[in-house]
Amino acid sequence: MDIQIYIEHLQEMGRVALQGNENIRKLKKELLGAGYRTKFESTDRDYLVLTDWGGKREGAGRPATDRKGRLIRLNDKEYEKVKEFIKELRKSE
Repeated sequence: MDIQIYIEHLQEMGRVALQGNENIRKLKKELLGAGYRTKFESTDRDYLVLTDWGGKREGAGRPATDRKGRLIRLNDKEYEKVKEFIKELRKSE
């Protein structure tokens, strides 16, 4: 399987018709490694279609912090005291 032929066809046509004996997972992995995201479509023939949907995007998502989620069970009185304590800690940072 010559990946370059698939890349050229995807760039020209936006889709590649697949033969029945091709390993779709291997082909998709090689195309992804070359920077092309594809999805599988099946109509009268099986196709890999070039797509820009999904995947990682630079700057996407919530910025990382050093804080971790914790679960602590407190009654209302304890909660208010802990909340005040945390507020004071964050002021001093």
